[in-house]
Amino acid sequence: MSFNAGYGLNSVSTDQAPRLHAYLNDPDTEAEESWMMGASEAADDWCRSNWGKIPGTYAAHCRNWGDHTTTTSKIHRCWNKEIVKPMIHDLEAPWNRHVIEMKAFLETRRDGLEECFEKAMRSIIALKNDVPFDREGFSSVQTLITTLLNRKAMLCTETLGIMNEFQNAVVELGNTSLLSSVRTSFIGKYMKSTYEKAAEANGDGLYQRLKELINGKVKQNPDLFNNIRLQLEDEYRKLTLDAGTKIQASNEKHFRAIRTALDILRTKNAAVEGERNSTFRDRMRKQVLDAQPILRKIEECIAK
Repeated sequence: MSFNAGYGLNSVSTDQAPRLHAYLNDPDTEAEESWMMGASEAADDWCRSNWGKIPGTYAAHCRNWGDHTTTTSKIHRCWNKEIVKPMIHDLEAPWNRHVIEMKAFLETRRDGLEECFEKAMRSIIALKNDVPFDREGFSSVQTLITTLLNRKAMLCTETLGIMNEFQNAVVELGNTSLLSSVRTSFIGKYMKSTYEKAAEANGDGLYQRLKELINGKVKQNPDLFNNIRLQLEDEYRKLTLDAGTKIQASNEKHFRAIRTALDILRTKNAAVEGERNSTFRDRMRKQVLDAQPILRKIEECIAK
């Protein structure tokens, strides 16, 4: 196989963040305008509907973060959900497509890492066959080779764990922050301070002041949905950078140990066996030297 930047594990940041931006900005500005229109219509409906004309019911929604079921008619409405309903309708499909592509991206990188290592280790493992079992160097060589294989296994396992952690965090980001109406969602955090002010309000003219508070928050920010998309991209970018940093740290730790093991294999054991078997010494040096540039290539690919 040939080496290329396509197997770069750290490119989870440089590759995936721009892809998400393209997906989220595929709808043009008219989409945001329609989302704002839908949110404004929802806010108007809260005031026009029969239950919305009842001050106590409207106030109950404010006290319950916009999520309330009336006692008598059992009508349930979630204001946060109604505000973002048009946006979710338009963004849910592109977000899900991005998640599917992201999973495929990570699987490709994981498989590429395994394949690169298999090629690099092949020539090193071949050394086992060059050391007679009864030679004193056999145990040492076997131990060093085992160390290399263990480090390879640990690096791949850690990388897979980081990828799974990143993948789960991305899915959670979409399900909780973007595509839901819970208090910790983007829209929930946006409305939080207004619900709190409304819950604390009292005195004469309360009903009118509550409507002004809620309507003002929903209607008077033309950048509401653009800001939500920017928040999503920012949180996603943080996740990709964190994953890349963890992969790089794992890479550096294990490759440092691999390089040390290769140096010992090339020098110490070559010296011991070389005194009695120059053919073995030369072959071992060649196998190790052949493996080193391949390992360097893996490091470069991971770092990209």
